[in-house]
Amino acid sequence: MNIFILHPLLNILFVAIPLALFEISFEKAHGWGSGWSKDKWYAKSILKGTKSGEILTKITKLEPPLNYHLVVSYLGFTLIFVAEYLIGGNIFLVLASLFATLLAADLVWFSCNWYFDSWTQLLKGPNGSIFWHKDWVKISKKSYLPQVYFTWFILIILFLGAAIILQ
Repeated sequence: MNIFILHPLLNILFVAIPLALFEISFEKAHGWGSGWSKDKWYAKSILKGTKSGEILTKITKLEPPLNYHLVVSYLGFTLIFVAEYLIGGNIFLVLASLFATLLAADLVWFSCNWYFDSWTQLLKGPNGSIFWHKDWVKISKKSYLPQVYFTWFILIILFLGAAIILQ
């Protein structure tokens, strides 16, 4: 199988799916840590109410990340993807895999969450209970998807294209 297909697929299989299933079992029906005890370090956000948090929300169209997200996504993902770069050496392939992992983890969380009707709530967009996504794209008369999904998908295609061209 072509490395340009295999690399993102392996990240989805070994990073995104386990992460989504872990988060489902940890968060249950309360996405973005909303059901966690607010006195726990992981349920707080050191970025909430800061200029950095505002900038990150503006860029990602998501609530400011909780400390849990910072550890998993920013520290954990950085370690995984830097190691992959050091082993494979193609930064564009690594970046495509990162965005594929983000997209897949979010979609798996919504698709497989057995604690509540998360997929239905996601498709309701701004009319549903998914508060952490801020921008929505209407995909049918009554259905929406987060705008960030389209951004991530475009970045995946662009980075895969760059990886193939520059191989």
